[in-house]
Amino acid sequence: MGPPLPPKPVGHSKGSGPAELGIYLNYTCPFSVKAYKTLFGAVQPKLEGRCRFTFYHQVQAWHPQGTSQHEAALAVAKLAGEEAFWKFSDALMAAAEDFYDVNVLDKTRRELWEELVKLAEGAVPGINVNALRAVLSLQTEANPGERNMGCGVTKELKWAIKHSRLLGIHVSPTTTLNGIVCDTSSSWTVDDWLAFFDTHLPKPTALPTPPEKADATLLRNLIDPLIIDARDPNEVESCKGGPALPGCKHVPLNMDGVKQSEHPTSIEEFQQKLQGAGGLPEDKSTPIITHCGNGGRGGKSAVILRQLGYWNAHNGGSPDAIRAARDLQLLPVVSTAPEKADPAVLKSLANPMIVDARDENEIEACKGGPAIPGSHHAPLNIDGVKQTERPTTVEEYFAKLQAAGCLPEDKSTPIITHCGSGGRGGKAALILRELGYFNVHNGGSPDGIRSAR
Repeated sequence: MGPPLPPKPVGHSKGSGPAELGIYLNYTCPFSVKAYKTLFGAVQPKLEGRCRFTFYHQVQAWHPQGTSQHEAALAVAKLAGEEAFWKFSDALMAAAEDFYDVNVLDKTRRELWEELVKLAEGAVPGINVNALRAVLSLQTEANPGERNMGCGVTKELKWAIKHSRLLGIHVSPTTTLNGIVCDTSSSWTVDDWLAFFDTHLPKPTALPTPPEKADATLLRNLIDPLIIDARDPNEVESCKGGPALPGCKHVPLNMDGVKQSEHPTSIEEFQQKLQGAGGLPEDKSTPIITHCGNGGRGGKSAVILRQLGYWNAHNGGSPDAIRAARDLQLLPVVSTAPEKADPAVLKSLANPMIVDARDENEIEACKGGPAIPGSHHAPLNIDGVKQTERPTTVEEYFAKLQAAGCLPEDKSTPIITHCGSGGRGGKAALILRELGYFNVHNGGSPDGIRSAR
């Protein structure tokens, strides 16, 4: 079978598109810092839909402290997900000079790790600092008797190094376009990079067909959606399609009131308008409803948002249509709940959040086993009434999960749900998945989880 292989790509990607720009960076390298800020800060948003940008760890032997920095970044990603990785990488690049040779020459590996833990604590709100320290330490408990075992992300670091060595990459920053090394420079401006992409990538295609007005049931079941009003100011004033919805963001699609038939708004132009209106959420799974006075520009706005990676964007038509849809009676969950997860899957999850969906009396009676230490109690049933008599809605369970602290910022957080046997654990997992948490698994019962892990 050979040595272990990575279960997912070794890089960290931003954006979407058929092409990939691989960017091999070192946190201690000043040229990498410059390239990182230019490419991920300014160029990547302009290439959305055409090219994804992938950060690859380029560990350099002549900067030994860089190994500890890359270990810390991999540990943050392992514990808190990709969104946390990017926040920590921003902080590392901003603090690069603190880790230059002259500033760390007399520091031990342990001291470097501790500095990096403190940097992560400030950069990634809510990160489990003790868990991060545990990963950034020699894994003596897991490897009794060994004296050269490395830290908790040594395996991930080896995969990253092996990846760049196989491509023959030596220095940082190095870039590849679709796996082929490019002749680029860290001194390039945004315009230089855009000219590079226009030379090597197909020109952007026209926008795809705007989505039809969303079904009222779909609009009703979205949790706390961001609502974007794409009408012109005079249309908002005259209440075309209905009065403005409370809390919506006003981002007119038209440029200076000019109709789309005369001047179709580009992705870049609308993106600038969105940024001017306060920007967009970091979480690309955030539910978004767009609208104009009847649905035309609302549909075009939804298309652009989807091209920017916001896949959960929907055309609501008009303010009155959205208002009517979201005043509908609450609807029960009707999708199929996931089966109990394989024990091997449960065992492989790193630091999962565990959600106990049992009723209070079931926990007291240890139905399915005693409560797992550190688990969050969010009973699925409403006032103990069975699901067959009173199915819980997404909105109702969302409120319970929120009160129990079960909705982490990072949607990739591993979560295991359970009840006494798996029925309500499956329904709880389904609701969490509908809320955008894709790494959720039905553990069945406490004893089933305890046995697997």
